[in-house]
Amino acid sequence: MAIVEGCTAPEQPPAESWRSHKLRYLEQVQQASPSVHRVVLADKLHNGRSLLANGHQFGSEMWNDFKGKPVDILWFYQQIVERFAAIKPGWMLTELNHVVTRLEWVVSRQEYNATTDSADDNQCLDNLLG
Repeated sequence: MAIVEGCTAPEQPPAESWRSHKLRYLEQVQQASPSVHRVVLADKLHNGRSLLANGHQFGSEMWNDFKGKPVDILWFYQQIVERFAAIKPGWMLTELNHVVTRLEWVVSRQEYNATTDSADDNQCLDNLLG
């Protein structure tokens, strides 16, 4: 039960911003046990890979299911990598770092595409993920 509690984000008060809520979660995870670190890292790796797959399938529409903006979600994953570098280095962190690097490209490309009509989101994602 302690692992589940350690991995679960705290409740978000209505007045709290999305980013502040995520910061509290990150602080909670940093203070948790090594078992919680492993589960959180595995979960974020799976979720990051799923984001890439959904981006491939749905393009920028995939972000509609999230409370945070794409740049905020990317920031969150970057924070996970940065914070886990000190507490849980290893193969999962290396893999998550690769996923985050690809997400950075996807988010920056989708932001570019949102300001121009010259590129196709899905074609860019096909090239990246292909």
